[in-house]
Amino acid sequence: MSEQTGEDGHSIQEFSQQKNHLDNTEPTLAHPDKTLSRRNVLSALGLMSADTIAKRLFGKSHNEPPAQTDMSRRSTDAPVTSNARHIESTEKDTTSEKVFSAAQWETAMEKMVHSDNVQSVVLPDGDVLWVFGDTTKVKNTITEGAYGFPHSFMMRQKQGTLDFTPIHGKYGYDWQPVPNFSENKYFWMSTPIVDKGNVYVLGEQIEGVDPFKVTGTYMAELDAKTFEFRRWIKIPSGATGSTQWGGVTKGPNGWLISGSHKDGTKGRVGDLAEVPFGQLHDPGKWKVTDNTVDLSENIGATSGIMRTENGYAMYTKRGDEKGSQIACLEAATPTGPWKTVATQPVSGPPGTKTYAVAIHPEQAAPPGKVLVSYAMNPEKKGHDDLYHPGFTYMEKP
Repeated sequence: MSEQTGEDGHSIQEFSQQKNHLDNTEPTLAHPDKTLSRRNVLSALGLMSADTIAKRLFGKSHNEPPAQTDMSRRSTDAPVTSNARHIESTEKDTTSEKVFSAAQWETAMEKMVHSDNVQSVVLPDGDVLWVFGDTTKVKNTITEGAYGFPHSFMMRQKQGTLDFTPIHGKYGYDWQPVPNFSENKYFWMSTPIVDKGNVYVLGEQIEGVDPFKVTGTYMAELDAKTFEFRRWIKIPSGATGSTQWGGVTKGPNGWLISGSHKDGTKGRVGDLAEVPFGQLHDPGKWKVTDNTVDLSENIGATSGIMRTENGYAMYTKRGDEKGSQIACLEAATPTGPWKTVATQPVSGPPGTKTYAVAIHPEQAAPPGKVLVSYAMNPEKKGHDDLYHPGFTYMEKP
């Protein structure tokens, strides 16, 4: 590997030599393909203990309680009222809630967090939990430091509003909610699920920075009230061992989780996991069906799935970073056959790539539509203002 230099002036090789002397107190023993640069050595935050980072940067342990501040924000844009009731609402009635425009969503989110791979889930109290991947800024405060930035982040949304409250974590500059697996392995969050008083977040174990590689498929278990991390659970990843899980909905008898895996160098095909309610923690209860979405559909690494009047709908970024459309697919059953029924152009500001589509059916939307998010990532360094989720609405089939 050729030597690369981070923004702090240290090379990857220099950092590797330094981290050999660092302690590792985190416990040792689920994201789309990210071919973009991971900001080289800066993401090495996830490669050392939070205590080490805090002591080196601030002269004290990360376990000392942080100062609590009001991190909420309310959009001042005038919203409209929804008269729509989603069939798939994740047990949340949005009939009387306000509908915010896609621009209002993007503005509110950009002011709260600079991150990617955004997904959401309804909490037991009706609020919404949002989870993210690599995070470089929280409420206009930079999270990057001499050793990197958090590889995951969570915040709470007050029901029916654009009020967001960031959730402090014990790991990674006071924000990362889950520990790293070891000094050189960390977790990219993907799909959150609330089940039996727990929050489960599916994602991937990642090794290295730039280049990086996926080394496992895991699920983090957290308390649904306190968001305290409890444990790692290794979960099935299909016949190829490389399925990336990306979306979830409720089926008649359990959770339906959409995923995909690479089909050689040609593209991706879809997979589906079926898990009984209350059994997510037991890998033996997972039933995985491979190749549920054909290669010809050109789906992205992540796909949001939801129930509709006629069966099921799936939303995905065709070709991920290389594509220019979000596709809506439809099927009578979750195992397919799936066929594209609509597409919508998508692009970020000049100099960005888009990927990692997710849906948010728990949010109020115009009649017959669903809120769709996608990640935007600048192609060049120095443009972090472009690094945040984008939003749109799409028709439900």
